[in-house]
Amino acid sequence: MERVLATRLQWFLETNHKLDSAQTGYRQHRSTDDQVAYLTQDIENGFQEKKKTLTVFFDMSKAFDKVWKDGLMLKLLHSGIRGRMYYWIQDFLSHRRASVKLDEAHSPRFKLRAGVPQGSVLSPVLFLIYINDLPQTLPRHVSHSLHADDLAVWYTSEFIGPAISKLQESVNSVINWANKWGLEVNRNKTVATLFSLSTKEEKFTLKFNNDAVPRSNTPTFLGVKLDSRLTWKHHILETNKKAMRKQGVMKKLAGTTWGADSCILKQVYTGTVRPTLEYASSSWITAAHSNKQILDKTQNRSLRTILGAIKSTPIVEMEKAANIIPLEERRRTKAILHAEKK
Repeated sequence: MERVLATRLQWFLETNHKLDSAQTGYRQHRSTDDQVAYLTQDIENGFQEKKKTLTVFFDMSKAFDKVWKDGLMLKLLHSGIRGRMYYWIQDFLSHRRASVKLDEAHSPRFKLRAGVPQGSVLSPVLFLIYINDLPQTLPRHVSHSLHADDLAVWYTSEFIGPAISKLQESVNSVINWANKWGLEVNRNKTVATLFSLSTKEEKFTLKFNNDAVPRSNTPTFLGVKLDSRLTWKHHILETNKKAMRKQGVMKKLAGTTWGADSCILKQVYTGTVRPTLEYASSSWITAAHSNKQILDKTQNRSLRTILGAIKSTPIVEMEKAANIIPLEERRRTKAILHAEKK
């Protein structure tokens, strides 16, 4: 029943364009790749015009567990959701209780006064409705991206002063919205980054109430490690480490006497290792060739594992034998498809 309601509710929201256009969380044909590309393209455009981009990455603390239920019901009404669906959702959220189990002992049952149910297919859609009006509180001309509760705001300017003013106003707006609707912004994990090609370090301070917003030159945004000059070196090195850990599983499966055959090894590579190597590649395709080669070498090692080939085997011949396309070719294809999608 929850799945039926979630499908109908999602259809209503998408058909009537109720959700913020920058929201990509839990929506069909949208992904974290879109958000990373949107942000990094704005930064690159600023670099072309010799401008700087000041960005703040927000972190919400336990956002799903802190949803104010009465506030959510009000936002459902504002979204045009009424009648039986409204009352069903109201009943679905009401009078929910839980207890804690430790070994064989259970705590007394207690009432869940806030939050949407964990594990329910309906909860993500309800949360999108709850957070949907947050971008409307941001000042004009400030760009933003939103993936469920992961929010980033940025402003591009030739001078740092206007950017500081706009971003400080944005930080204040987000804090006020969170206080109003019962959510909490994690001040320790909320960071600010200045993206600039200038070799001169510029000082700036953004305030989170009475504290300074921490500054980071290598923030992590939706699983992508950025750097202030957008060289992508940090991200590629981190990506390669993750891929090599997964590649270790392939090597263990490739025993000489008992190991898996090449078909299974290829499935392990294309299903676990290669997706790691390619995550958000449409954004970092502009990285230096020397950096991208780090990932290409990891694929080449995987090809040797799959085929049982020796080091001197030509890479082109291994790609043909395994029927695996070079990563650079796949990156270009993905970038073209992403450009057409946008």
